[in-house]
Amino acid sequence: MPKKKGKQSSSAEETPNDVTASGTSSPHLMKKLQKVSAYERAKKIYEKIQYEKAQEKAIRLQERERKQELLKMRVRAKRKRNKTLRRCNKKGQPNLNAQVEIILGKLEKEKK
Repeated sequence: MPKKKGKQSSSAEETPNDVTASGTSSPHLMKKLQKVSAYERAKKIYEKIQYEKAQEKAIRLQERERKQELLKMRVRAKRKRNKTLRRCNKKGQPNLNAQVEIILGKLEKEKK
């Protein structure tokens, strides 16, 4: 049986239509490469949303830490004030000097 004569392709004869000899691409190929698939678009949108969520989470975390620090400062000040007000002399009477110190501190704070 004779072999069928068919189109023989050699790699040297074939030149792709989308790439010219100078190395630049045709406009058709550039347009095709610039097109973004639906998956890539969805992936970019997802990554953008995840980035925004991470930023918001970081901001919330910083705000929470700041609030906790302020709360700790208030609690410390309150404990110090209560400790000062609970002072008593030898006979068990309240120490008026400590109360005057607290009032004086409040007045100085208001003045600033």
